Amino acid sequence: MSECHGARPLQRPLPWLFLALGVFLLYGGRIAQLGFYHDDWILLSFFRSAGGSFSSQLKFLLEAQPTHLYRPLDPLLWTAGYHFFGLNPLPWQTTLLLINLLLGYAVYLLFQRYRLSPALAALAALLYLAYPNKDAALYWPMALVNSFSLGAFLWAYVLHLDFVARGGKVRLWASCALFLASLAAYDQCLLMLPIWLLLPDAIQDDLRRKRLLQSLAAAVLALSVFGLYKFALLPWLGFEYNKRFVFSASRFATVYLAGLNASLGPGLIRYVLSQAFSAFQEAPIAAALSALLPWLVNFLDGSENLRQPEKALGRLGAALFLLGYLPLAVSDYTPNPFNHENRLNQVPCLGLVAAACGLWLRRDCLKSAKSAACVLAGLFLAAHVSFAKHWAESYKRQISILETVRRELPSWPQGAILLIRMPERYVAGKAPVFDAAWDISGAIRLRTGEASRRADVVSPRLSYGPGGVVLDSGLRLPYSSLRLLDVERGRVEPVGYQDLRRMPPPL
Repeated sequence: MSECHGARPLQRPLPWLFLALGVFLLYGGRIAQLGFYHDDWILLSFFRSAGGSFSSQLKFLLEAQPTHLYRPLDPLLWTAGYHFFGLNPLPWQTTLLLINLLLGYAVYLLFQRYRLSPALAALAALLYLAYPNKDAALYWPMALVNSFSLGAFLWAYVLHLDFVARGGKVRLWASCALFLASLAAYDQCLLMLPIWLLLPDAIQDDLRRKRLLQSLAAAVLALSVFGLYKFALLPWLGFEYNKRFVFSASRFATVYLAGLNASLGPGLIRYVLSQAFSAFQEAPIAAALSALLPWLVNFLDGSENLRQPEKALGRLGAALFLLGYLPLAVSDYTPNPFNHENRLNQVPCLGLVAAACGLWLRRDCLKSAKSAACVLAGLFLAAHVSFAKHWAESYKRQISILETVRRELPSWPQGAILLIRMPERYVAGKAPVFDAAWDISGAIRLRTGEASRRADVVSPRLSYGPGGVVLDSGLRLPYSSLRLLDVERGRVEPVGYQDLRRMPPPL
């Protein structure tokens, strides 16, 4: 295996600067306008109810939702965030930005290990960060566990490659620890162990073959320890697993076809073009800087390698795509390119970028491929200027709704469940405003200080008839136990069957 030709981070600050500028532009200058979304609210309400100490907050969260034990790092990360940041979204968003920056640098190092030049590796990392089918991983605070998990996995894999190439017990055990941390934070890297067998070059000597087996054994040990904890110890202790497994050939086909559509489909292409166009109209300076940044990659002054690892990159890309979607193929989640669930495209997306690099190199048109990558990365960055606007608008609407609820609190009897109807539940089909009982209930409890308040969102998941309403949770309630807040009217009022029938369906 050839030695990596990239310099250490402190010796070469330009890649850091390049990626930092890229991540900054992904927020379109709106990071201070972003806030909390969806699951954030219920988790924050748990912490607020728990008291002031870290241990009491962690205990309350695990007692309220013990299934978080299946991802044991998550409650620790979230509790630490609340302990230090409280209900101020800016430091949460800044932390998420830094985690994504570290993830981007891990992608850069990975492509360097696969013998791309500094310029190409940085461009590929920027293209990955800006790929438009996973923006929830950038703007959704509690989704920091997704980026943390993938980042830990990639740093573990990079250290694995370094150990095979150069040895060093510190690299070996640091790789093992980071792999274990990745597994403990999120499930999407759970089945990615076969990637440990993929290397930039074929092994030619016994020493490196021995190191490969040692590192593989350490990773198997980490996976085995976590597997026993997750699938043996916790069920034995009586903690119920809250995810559903689905095994069928049709399910596999559905997930991978949806994954291709979520990554390369015409709907995504049209959406990105329209959002980039809007960005140039509404924020021309930010959009222009976004389009320009990828072309600055040439200042990384790396000469292109004569021997490029086209096949190795292709194998790596295929493995990341297939294994990244495999946990979804045995679950009831389906890839989505647009809304907050698109964070699940984060791992397979890296596979697409790696495979694209391999294809570009094989076509012997590196210069034109590099120009095409700059155009795409600039287009994706510009689209994120609009994406960030939608997420900022979502938070603004959430706060407005919560202020209306607080103002109308005297009209909402204790014990009644409040139904909230919004003109649209997602801003531009992307950023969720409120979409479920747990997010709106948690947000209202935080805003009013009343932990007994319960609410739900008028959505296609609700069903209603003359006798009452069946909520998203499956609870059937008479109209007398409900109140309705129509956001456009701004008043809390009693609700009946005819009121709901006359309403246009929510978007």
